[in-house]
This record gives sequence, C-alpha cells and structure tokens, in this order.
Amino acid sequence: AVVIAVDGALQLFERLDVRPSIILGDFDSVSAATLGKFAGIERVEFPPEKDATDGELAVRHALEAGCREIEIFGAIDTRFETDHLLANIFLLKLIHDHATESARKITARLTDHRQHIYFILDSTVELKGRERNIFSIIPLSETSAITTSGAKWELSQFQVRSGSSLPLRNEFLGQTVRISVEGQVIVVHRHSD
Repeated sequence: AVVIAVDGALQLFERLDVRPSIILGDFDSVSAATLGKFAGIERVEFPPEKDATDGELAVRHALEAGCREIEIFGAIDTRFETDHLLANIFLLKLIHDHATESARKITARLTDHRQHIYFILDSTVELKGRERNIFSIIPLSETSAITTSGAKWELSQFQVRSGSSLPLRNEFLGQTVRISVEGQVIVVHRHSD
C-alpha cells in the first residue's frame, strides 16, 4: 500500500506518529516544524499557484503509480468549503475516466468515520453495512435507470432525472445493498453510529 499525505494532513500524521510513504502538496497549510519531522520521506512539491488542488495532484500521482484501489480520507470537508467538497467528490469521476482510458479496473471512494462516497457510471456497486444503514443515490445524468436490492425501498430500472431527491435516504434491510445504474450517479453510504 502507498500512503500519500497531502499538505496539512501532515499535522494528523504527526499527532498519530505515523509516517506516510509520500508527502505531496504546496505545503501552504503545514508548518515548517511539522514538515521537518518528515525528512527522508519522498517529497513531491508544487508551487502554491497551480492548475489543480493538492488532492487532485495526489490522486493523479496514485494513478500514475498504478494504484488499483484508491481511498481518499479527509476530503469530505467539515468546514463548509463547498467548492472543495464538490471538487473532491468529482475526483471519483476523474479516477473512473482514467480507469476507462487505461482499460484498468480501479476502485475508489471518499471515506471518513461516518460515510463512504462512490461514483457509479453504467455499472453495479455492492455496499456492505448493517441493517438500517442509510444510503442515498444522487443522479447526475439527465435520466438514470436505477435498480436496488436489499433496500427498504427497492427500485427496478426506475427512471430518475437529475435533480430528483427521490432516491435519497434509503435503508439497508440486512448487511448488503446492491445498486445497478444505467447513467451517472453519486452514491453516499452513511454508517450507523
């Protein structure tokens, strides 16, 4: 496994006394003292004025390294920086597009202690959880056909337009929910406390 610590995340790595494989970013969100504690680790540095976020650069680095499973932590912003949150969610589409172009199978998700977020395009995902876990499907395509099984409210090739909130806040009946989609959607799986 390759662990990439991005910019300000180094503060967390310092607190946890964990050493990542790579540190990456423009390092405008981390002190020189903290940065100094990670001497000897591969460092990929970018100028502050650049054409992508540090998060996107880290994802691109992982893709170039040939990673086949990508989990992105810390990207579900709790400080209400909506622009970064949305950009981070769409990093999942960037990964999907790279997988398609390179004909490689790559799985990816944003994750934190409460939820996992996936991008689905014309495919199926199986979510593992517990009874009464909540999941939402957010349609991005003009129209998406959604089929669910293992859910309180099951859908069968149900046509949902972009902007519809109908497929939000469904529940697990057991430990597995299967979602098949014709179109593009974001899936959010929220875990029980």
